[in-house]
This record gives sequence, C-alpha cells and structure tokens, in this order.
Amino acid sequence: MTPLYRLSVGANAEGSGKKKELELVVKFDLSGDFLEERWWLTLPDVFSFELAEEMASQSEEDLSCPVCRDIFKDPVVLSCSHSFCKDCLQSWWREKQTQQCPLCKRRSSMCKPPVSLALKNLSRSNTQRGRLRSTLIDVAKHLGNLTFNIWNKMKEMVSYTPVILDPNSAHPHFMMSEDLTSVRHEEVQNPPDNPERFDSFHSVLGSEGFNSGTHSWDVDVGKSTFWFLGVAAESVERKGKKQSGLWRIGFCDGKYRARSPTEPETALTVVTKLKRIRIQLDWNSGLLSFSDLNTDSHIHTFTHTFTDTLFPYINTLNEVPLKILPVKISVTTEQDNQR
Repeated sequence: MTPLYRLSVGANAEGSGKKKELELVVKFDLSGDFLEERWWLTLPDVFSFELAEEMASQSEEDLSCPVCRDIFKDPVVLSCSHSFCKDCLQSWWREKQTQQCPLCKRRSSMCKPPVSLALKNLSRSNTQRGRLRSTLIDVAKHLGNLTFNIWNKMKEMVSYTPVILDPNSAHPHFMMSEDLTSVRHEEVQNPPDNPERFDSFHSVLGSEGFNSGTHSWDVDVGKSTFWFLGVAAESVERKGKKQSGLWRIGFCDGKYRARSPTEPETALTVVTKLKRIRIQLDWNSGLLSFSDLNTDSHIHTFTHTFTDTLFPYINTLNEVPLKILPVKISVTTEQDNQR
C-alpha cells in the first residue's frame, strides 16, 4: 500500500475569529518519490504527519459505516469527525429531513461533506485483504493433495489396458495398432524373421507372461469370422505347423470350439453370437475360464496343472481387428492402520 502522509493546518480567517481547518495529503511511493498531493476541508483533529498505514491495523468494525454496518463505500466525514458512506448519509438526511450526524445529532453546515480519502483507501485495502484470504483458502483447496487430485481427474482422460501385444511375436501378415492393443490380418507386412515370431500360424502373444496369481483381460472380436483366444505356454512352437502348449476357444467355419493339448476338440454351445469375451486365468488353481461380457454368461473352463509361464494368445485370419479392451480406472483412498 502506498504511504499516505497527512498534515492538518489550522488558520484563522481574517476578521472572523473562526478557525479554518485544511488537510494536506501527500502520496509517496516506497522509494520516497513524490506521487500526488491534495488539499481539502477536513476534521479539526491535528494528525501531524501521521502515517495512515497505522490505521490499517483497525478491525473491520472500525472500518464499517454506522448506518449500513458494512465496509465504507465512498466514505465522507462530518465536522464532528464521524464518518459514513456517502449514499447512507444522504439517504438518512432525506429520511429525517435534517442534516444532523446520525450518531451525535450535531447539525452539519455542509450539504456535501468532503470525502475521506484515507478512510476510503483503508476500506478498499481491507476488502482486498478479505479477497486475498478467500484466495488463500482456494489455493489450499487446490494445492492440497495435488498429485492425488491430478490423478483423480486424469483417470477420465487416460486408459489402462491389462494386456499389451508383443509385435516381435506377431505373424508376418499381422498389422498392429500403434498402442499394441489390437491386431488384424494384413498381407503386405514383411517384418524380420526373428526367433520369437510365429511364421505359420497367424498368431501373436501378449508382451507379459504369468507364472502365478490371477489375471483377467477382455477382447472385442466384433464381426470377425475367424478367431481364437486363450493362453500359450512360453515353450509353444513358433516355427512350423506343430501345435503345442495352447489353451484357447475360437470361432471358425461358423462354429465355436475349444482346443487344448490335453483334451480333444470340444464343440461349444453358444446361444448369442460372441462379440466381447473375458479371459480369466487362475494360474495357481489351474483354471482358465472364458465368459461372454455382453450376457455375463460362462462359455468354457479349462482345468490343468500349469507349470510353464503363460502368455495371452490371439489368432485370426480376418481383416476385422481383434482388440484388447481397456479397463476402468478408479482412484481410492485407504487409511493406514499400521503404527
């Protein structure tokens, strides 16, 4: 706040014997350079170079109009030293039909009392401090737990896919999406013939294998007319046409079927055409289950004592993409009971 230096000067008007009170207000910036000066008729008390900043410590009640009980707006000062909002004083005078001070009832000889610039500035500063306090409260609201709040909002903008496909294992005629979550058949691909890549069966594996625990992922097969989904052992044959280490269900030649190394091919009874399928692996219990996400119904379960690391498996001969579906992200809080 700019320092306000106020000097009251008393003078006797010639021949009248009456004392004339004037006030000089001089504004300086913080470096002491002159900014502004003003003269006007003011209260008779002599302040003698009092720093108006000292009044900034006054309470909100001291800066309130006695009529409206609110912070001063355009405050004016009467000769009795009492101050009021300009509009409040004029309204009170019109209502009472007299120019008396609302507090001490002393009659004022001025129809338009002078503005108290110092009081106006203090009232404005008080209002600004109040706004600043509200701003600080808002800052605390937004900065508190900032990383948690950012993550909580980001969950609406980002997605998480539990299975990412491994492009190094994909058949040469596979086209992968940029985020490695979908695959379709495409003849024009010509990738390097690395050891991990399937060269005969049109297959691709997930990038991460599982050798313990429970795992789940969903696949959208859409309108594809040829697909197989399941898991493959890490030791699965990737070169040639020998099939081993595969547990999967699929759709081909218009029929649904289940295939595994230890069981004969099984025809599956499906009432509604499958479009979205959930694969659930319980490695420790030796269970691999498939269910229809659209109808929430069970399709098939393989039972086997797994000993190898298992990778998500997709096989297709169709240009319709098969896509791993993202899961819904949730943010939760939990109290730590440990001491």
